[in-house]
Amino acid sequence: MAPASVTLNVKMTCQACVKRVTSTLEALPFVAKADVNLERGTATGTLRGEFPGCDCPKPDGKCPCGDACQCAATAMTKALVDAGYVVTPCGTKKGPCPAVALGTCTCGPNCECGDDCQCALCPGVSVKGKTIEVKVEHALVLAGLAGLALGYALGKRGAK
Repeated sequence: MAPASVTLNVKMTCQACVKRVTSTLEALPFVAKADVNLERGTATGTLRGEFPGCDCPKPDGKCPCGDACQCAATAMTKALVDAGYVVTPCGTKKGPCPAVALGTCTCGPNCECGDDCQCALCPGVSVKGKTIEVKVEHALVLAGLAGLALGYALGKRGAK
């Protein structure tokens, strides 16, 4: 039996994102309804059909994945990524996000993505060749710290 619903963690910034994520998911033939929460950064699709979103061969009339079928989640993720959104593994209880302790996690305060961290400022993520999203408040903090460091360095230099 396939899952009745799938919840994904989606990076969104405004109500326009909520509307677009909702319409993107509801355009999928196997999603009956999408509930999107900007504050939590989640999108839940209520699924319809016997094998929603499943492309697995079913020689005996059953999905070989059984109850663990991830076809709907995979198809929903692909649709959202194609629409320009970042779908993260945050909250999947894989362990603490290394960036939360540093206060630089861009996913949220309850991020538990562990080794699958997608945070833009995570010390464990290689960012070479990737686009980095930084929330405005994080960018301002980083810019302020850089300015303080520069001011301190120039002040020390002038004091000599």
